[in-house]
Amino acid sequence: MRTHVTLSSIMAGLMGASTFPLVIAAVLASSLIGQFGVARWQIGILATASSIVGAVLAPRFGAAIDHIGAKAGALASLAVSGLSLGMMAAAPGYEVLLAGALVSGLAQSMSNPATNKLISLHVEAGIRGVVTGIKQSGVQVFTFLGGLTLPWIAGLGTWRTAVGIYAGLAVIGLGLAVWKLPSDPPEEHREAATSREPLPSIIWRISVYGFLVGLAGSAIFQWVPLFTEEVLGMSTQAAGATSAVAGLLGIFGRIWWGRAAEHRVGVQRSLLIISIASVVAAGLLAVAEQAGAWLVWPAVVIAGLSVSSWNTVGMLAVIQSVPSRLAGRASGVVMLGFLSGLGIGAPLLGYSVDTFADYRPGWLTAMALFVGGATLMTPARFRNDPKPIS
Repeated sequence: MRTHVTLSSIMAGLMGASTFPLVIAAVLASSLIGQFGVARWQIGILATASSIVGAVLAPRFGAAIDHIGAKAGALASLAVSGLSLGMMAAAPGYEVLLAGALVSGLAQSMSNPATNKLISLHVEAGIRGVVTGIKQSGVQVFTFLGGLTLPWIAGLGTWRTAVGIYAGLAVIGLGLAVWKLPSDPPEEHREAATSREPLPSIIWRISVYGFLVGLAGSAIFQWVPLFTEEVLGMSTQAAGATSAVAGLLGIFGRIWWGRAAEHRVGVQRSLLIISIASVVAAGLLAVAEQAGAWLVWPAVVIAGLSVSSWNTVGMLAVIQSVPSRLAGRASGVVMLGFLSGLGIGAPLLGYSVDTFADYRPGWLTAMALFVGGATLMTPARFRNDPKPIS
């Protein structure tokens, strides 16, 4: 049990560090716009740069991790995360800030393949859902901490100081991972080197689902803080708190959904429920300006418990559906879909707001995308689910 706690903690930190540039772009959007004199869509491009690089490289790096090993992939992801955050903190101009975001995409491309393979190799069935939820909740832990601490540290000093502190945390995490992560069995590399097996259809379907949810979800989580500040008239601290609330609830949501999907509900039924709840969250945002600014709070609560949690279920499906020797490649395929959507959504909504001076078209489009995700997980397909553990 102690081994699983250590493994889960390191993997959670790895996941949070690899995606933290997206949190920086969302929570510190006002500071970055003021510092570099750029438009909203250029801030959205930071998330795009990270996500698109991650999407393009995820299948290749996922397959590579099957060959070099899960631990080596995890260490590489942490090292690159520290480098990218350091570049962003020290950026003298927007170009270097963008380069730091591009570098972070390398970390994203390796993070899920490496951690899913670690779970497949070193965690027994029955607790894989919870462990997957804990490691995926690292993204939400860093989102929560970023939403609370980035504006506060930036207020005491500068936004550069705030980002630099998190770069240091990534370096500390790298040292712990070198010391504590288990190594792969030697035979794992031999099996991966000779494997040309096709991936099951559920992997490709979840990749498309991830694209739709990533597209809509990135629009929501990237721009809700600025929407709260600009349109709903709340303070910068309140705007940051929307990100923190979504992150905090996402922690619990990812762990709960991991256990539920493995033991009771099944992965595809879980993804259907998540899609339906996400439609509600986007709908509340669409009417918040007219019906009441307070609606942003139930919207981020529902989004934190639904949109944020799909990753746990999707990654659990990978772990359940393929042998460990294919876990890296299958994870890469799913992340290709998800990160592609994640990269496109944020700048599209930013461009839409700059063009139409209105967030509502983006929120309504997000609703439609979540509906599309639900259609991929219809009850007729549930019979193909990996069987839940009773």
